[in-house]
Amino acid sequence: MKKITASRISDGNKLFPASITIDSTGLRVKIPGFWRNEETFVSYHDISAVSIDMPMISGVTGFATISFNAMGAPVEAHGFTKSEVNEIKSAIEKGKRKPRGSESGAPQKQIIKPRKTAEEIKAEAEVDRMERDEKVAQPWKFQINFSSADSIAKINIPDNPDDIEKTILRIIKEAVESIKKVIQMSHQEYQQHSMYDPKAIWSPLHSEVRLAETCIEKATEGLRKMRRYEGQVHPAAMQDCEDALNDLKNNWMVKLLDKQKVKSRQNKIMYVGLVVAVVAFFVWASIASD
Repeated sequence: MKKITASRISDGNKLFPASITIDSTGLRVKIPGFWRNEETFVSYHDISAVSIDMPMISGVTGFATISFNAMGAPVEAHGFTKSEVNEIKSAIEKGKRKPRGSESGAPQKQIIKPRKTAEEIKAEAEVDRMERDEKVAQPWKFQINFSSADSIAKINIPDNPDDIEKTILRIIKEAVESIKKVIQMSHQEYQQHSMYDPKAIWSPLHSEVRLAETCIEKATEGLRKMRRYEGQVHPAAMQDCEDALNDLKNNWMVKLLDKQKVKSRQNKIMYVGLVVAVVAFFVWASIASD
């Protein structure tokens, strides 16, 4: 079984992304607005007319769409990569080649796993403990630690100087990459990005600013701890961290705040214009009724 989820930056998938799970006997389909947003199972033999659309945008393949009929109802799922839709189509074709009814087949023998011994339970608990300890000791290795401003704020700066340096640089890298994405965003991409965020109307890019500010605070905390090991840290490593943090604060953060000001001004102009248009309409309607 493999679940394929549409990209959240693709059209129609910002809040509740579509997903298609490839099962041995069919697809589990969940598409916003289809079948009451519930995941529905469709046998491969009930699927027909499969087609794939892969638009080209500036010479690059955009998000792909796969369409098919499921029990007579048209289904269209958008926001997947080229390889993902090809994988889904291949699974459908392979599943349809199996004889109908073979998916139910004869009753399968239930496999009963033997109970774990006390030693096995202890060994698994020890492995879990070691993984948790590694996430604390070397947070720079785990993407989950950098998934949001909240997760970054919860990072514990390690005690090992080498891990402190790597953690600081990873934190700064996440902030810079986030800011670069925002700066390179077109107006249309930004509108789609903030479509389901009411706060973005009056405080555009607030989540990106919060992420950058959190990264600066946590990286500064890391630098303070790194200075305690001044005799054990190579001066070049200390300088690299300081330079990276200064670049984030004095270059990329400034660019982000400038972008935020521009977006805030654009939003205010747009909504003032909307209010003026609404007022003008009611004035015209009142005059026309008289």
